[in-house]
Amino acid sequence: MLDIVERNRKIFSNLREEVDCIISIKRNHPNPTFSYITGLVRGFFEGSIAVCRRDDGRVKLITSGLDKVKEEHLDVFVVRKREDVERKVRDLVRDCSILGFDARYTSFRDYRLIRRWAKGKKLKDVSRGILLSRLKKDDHEIRLIKRACKISEKVFEEILDGLKEGVSEREVSLKIDKLVREFGGDGTAFESVVAFGKDSAIPHHIPGMKKLRRNEIVLLDFGARYEGYVSD
Repeated sequence: MLDIVERNRKIFSNLREEVDCIISIKRNHPNPTFSYITGLVRGFFEGSIAVCRRDDGRVKLITSGLDKVKEEHLDVFVVRKREDVERKVRDLVRDCSILGFDARYTSFRDYRLIRRWAKGKKLKDVSRGILLSRLKKDDHEIRLIKRACKISEKVFEEILDGLKEGVSEREVSLKIDKLVREFGGDGTAFESVVAFGKDSAIPHHIPGMKKLRRNEIVLLDFGARYEGYVSD
């Protein structure tokens, strides 16, 4: 079972400097740090803000309410007006002197927002501490990675059975994408590589309409994504 509070306490223990809370903003692109400190791996949560405090390890989540949140380890605040978002963030970090953020997943625009919300407070990049915490996977993470690997294995077996003369690289690539979802994955871990013949010498070949011929080498490089974790 996922213990998000213990996970976040581990992050704070890995920080070089004292940080009172960590703030992470989710936009319309993946933010692994947001997912890691909240435990939210599915859903859009665009514009949502997570504030994780050192004193209790709990996460305060400010969201628009478009995504349904059931997790008991989150204190959820539904805020729909922009000015109310800023007011709520200021309130949550009022007694924090030093705020941490992950520079790897914080745009310059969001950095300026955080700096405005935390006016008069110190900002620290805590990406190293988060990375150190993520290096050692907990039991919950290991189960998810194993599940992603199992999905990839099933897809690989299915693809091998279906390889035949005349099939194109693109057809195989599309089939990989389809099978990953059919077997329970959330999508491929990255853009799948399928290459036939001499193109198999290109590690990052983009699948095209080239068709498979007898006795040609086939290169397959793909992975599955499952609840935020991937196989390769």
